[in-house]
Amino acid sequence: MKLTRAIEKYSGVANRNAFDLKQFFTCIYNFFAVFFGAFLMGSSMGCFTALITKYTYIRQHSTLETALFILMSYSTFLAAEATGLTGIVSVLFCGIFQAHYTYNNLSKDSKLQTKEVV
Repeated sequence: MKLTRAIEKYSGVANRNAFDLKQFFTCIYNFFAVFFGAFLMGSSMGCFTALITKYTYIRQHSTLETALFILMSYSTFLAAEATGLTGIVSVLFCGIFQAHYTYNNLSKDSKLQTKEVV
């Protein structure tokens, strides 16, 4: 459930003049659940990509390594949207983790190709 749906639920309360504290905290809970779920999904995918590029022989194939780098980011977006989380937040944190960890594990050719593609 995304934040906009939580707000729509809150606005659909029968008595619009009354403040429903339970519904308000439900909205806050939903927001943080979606945010931290997307954070965990993005950061775990970023770390997973870093482990793949560090402990496999994929660096011998620079084009494949670049494609993996980009497709893992996109698959994070798709997985987050499919599970009801926000894809933008998951891609943001996946990119942060990939920039910090995965990029340093890439071969020189892959670093150059990744910069050109991005």
